[in-house]
Amino acid sequence: MRGVVVGLEGWPPVGWDEVYRGPEPLPPGALAILAGPPIVTFAAVRDDEQRVVATGRGVVTGEWLGIAAVEVRPDHRGRGLAVAVTDALRGWGARHGAARAYLQVADDNAAARTLYARLGFTHHHTYRQRVPGPPRPGLRLPEPAQPWSRMP
Repeated sequence: MRGVVVGLEGWPPVGWDEVYRGPEPLPPGALAILAGPPIVTFAAVRDDEQRVVATGRGVVTGEWLGIAAVEVRPDHRGRGLAVAVTDALRGWGARHGAARAYLQVADDNAAARTLYARLGFTHHHTYRQRVPGPPRPGLRLPEPAQPWSRMP
């Protein structure tokens, strides 16, 4: 996309999470998880005041580029920023060995699904996120597992 500068960084730049999540802060440790894969980048488009107005995240695993967190501030939508972010992530992924791409998008996000169809993506499958409900009476949960660590 002409005239749109998409910055790519190894860690989310200041303001990235505000576009990604809105005013609700990310849970503790979330940024470290998002930045955890060995080959990851964070895309950001800034406006004239240097505020982040569009975001995206790319992860390369083998020949696959995963695209997620493509968000545009409501007052900047309709300007091609999501296309610019997606194109920048696809180029970055190709430079890191990705020959294929997939993306995650909410089922109820009709505008994004239309955009991605125009970019050549097709619906492959649906996933669900599960959250724990209230514990059942008498149910004993195991103690939490110790966190993983790397061997030297």
